[in-house]
Amino acid sequence: MVLEVLALFPRLAPFKVITLDDVWDQWNRSFMFIMTVLFGSIVTIRSYTGSVIECDGFLKVPVEFAKDYCWTQGIYTLREGYDYHSSILPYPGVFPEDVPGCLDKILDNGGRIVCPLDKKYAKFQRVYHSWYQFTAFYFWTASCAFFLPYMMFKFFGMGDLKPVISMLHNPVETAEELDMLTKKAARWLYVRVHAYIHTDQYYGKRVEKHLLFFSIMLTKSCYLLFSVILFWLTEKMFHIGSFMSYGLDWAAEESEPGEDYKSLIQDKLFPKMASCEIKRWGATGIEEEQGMCVLAANVINQYLFLIYWGGMVITVIVNVLSVLIALSNLCFIEGAYRNLLATAFLRDEPAYSEIWRKSGTSGRVILQLIAKNVNPKIFEHVLNELVNLLRMADRSGFDSRAEEEDEFVHPDNEMEFEDTL
Repeated sequence: MVLEVLALFPRLAPFKVITLDDVWDQWNRSFMFIMTVLFGSIVTIRSYTGSVIECDGFLKVPVEFAKDYCWTQGIYTLREGYDYHSSILPYPGVFPEDVPGCLDKILDNGGRIVCPLDKKYAKFQRVYHSWYQFTAFYFWTASCAFFLPYMMFKFFGMGDLKPVISMLHNPVETAEELDMLTKKAARWLYVRVHAYIHTDQYYGKRVEKHLLFFSIMLTKSCYLLFSVILFWLTEKMFHIGSFMSYGLDWAAEESEPGEDYKSLIQDKLFPKMASCEIKRWGATGIEEEQGMCVLAANVINQYLFLIYWGGMVITVIVNVLSVLIALSNLCFIEGAYRNLLATAFLRDEPAYSEIWRKSGTSGRVILQLIAKNVNPKIFEHVLNELVNLLRMADRSGFDSRAEEEDEFVHPDNEMEFEDTL
């Protein structure tokens, strides 16, 4: 099953000829989706096709029972056992709980340091590490979260646009065939744009005219919301150390090695050695036995989550910028129009501006996507044919600034279609 999933990756490549979403969204639904699926596959294979935990020190129970018990019930470390010299505590967070909190000391001058009574000391605080039980499911859920907004994006009208763009990408052999395809695309555009411009219904003016833009904003908002929630949930998985600053702390440790008494951030988040306590019914009632367990998988997990941390930081920043850029396209209509002209190498014609201003955000989104994905010359022919269709439908007042004529003929339209092949 994993191999079948990985075989689908070429279909998710962000560098396709036809893309309906921008590079910001492609980072989420391509790069982050593939990364979380890959990490989920690695963790799943590692967790369920071999020994992931080894335990020792249990004399009253079988070894396999101890391993299964500690895996399911959770291992723990002691919060007070970190940031000590390695000669005192070789394994961060792991030491016997029955050690005295203080020992009396005799000084060189004959003085004596007397410790308070043990009952005055607070008990050591256990910190249970059970996140490893659902790490595989976490990555699979994250992969769904990164791809779900793209499915919503296609559902809310964007899926209808791709066949039109694909049609204009089909190889043609004659100028007549190219002319036929551009006229088909122009007629499809005409149905949409004419409805946006001339609708008098409340639903059409308030909803249909801006539905595509709202779907884009919903998609981008979901990407941002899901990435923030995943970051926050990952932070809540760990109880010692912070995942929010995981990469920064690791980089600081590598650039400025600390003293031996400082526990590494990866040892706090991903303990390789931990304690386990087994409670079971015995001859005298509930019997307790403590031992130690090794989590070798955390050697790999600490690097997987480091890469994941870097991807999540970039993703949150990218999604914030994506939302701001989308809002700027809504607020700065003239700037977005100039960007369209630059993308398609168009001259600023009054008819183009009229369509851009009156077709609403839905019409502007459609024009931007077609201009981004087709040859500029073909897009110009489609746009000119659209102007002709709109004028024939409403000669009286569609473009009051343009000269009255039967058809809008751009000077470059006199060129033969063979130039575009």
